Amino acid sequence: MDDDSNEIKLDLAPMIDVTFLLLIFFMCSIKFKQLEGKLDSYLPKDVGLQQTQVLEIQDEPIRVTLRVKGKETLLYVGSEKLYTLKIPRAPNGPGDEQALKVPLNLTQLQTKVGAIFRKAPELKCIIDPDERVPNMHVIAALDACLAAGISNINFSIPPKKKTAAGN
Repeated sequence: MDDDSNEIKLDLAPMIDVTFLLLIFFMCSIKFKQLEGKLDSYLPKDVGLQQTQVLEIQDEPIRVTLRVKGKETLLYVGSEKLYTLKIPRAPNGPGDEQALKVPLNLTQLQTKVGAIFRKAPELKCIIDPDERVPNMHVIAALDACLAAGISNINFSIPPKKKTAAGN
């Protein structure tokens, strides 16, 4: 028997023809999706149906600033001056505790800071005292912020003084 005579011949032309016909069929029958969110419109940019007030989003912290001016401590919330506190005199000696007993009632600070905090409870409060501010004024400001319900309170670090070398 001759092995060369029993050889099977594959005719690839019909298979390639069918493959191209299927390719052309699928290319013609496919439907592309329209992009979502694309809307051809021409809207006026300066006029609307309703005039609404733009809400300001406050992301800056509540800043309580204490600065010494003469013999007084000035207390600010943001850029608004709220209080002028007298700096107590130094005690004259033992038994003179009256010099440090200065009543501090910072309800206006508590009200102002509490109103800001109720609008945006995620804000933190920064107390920024001058290095010459008496500790009793700083503690009074801290107590007022705590009484307003603020729990995230930080103290700012005073800026470094420049030396003669420029460092």
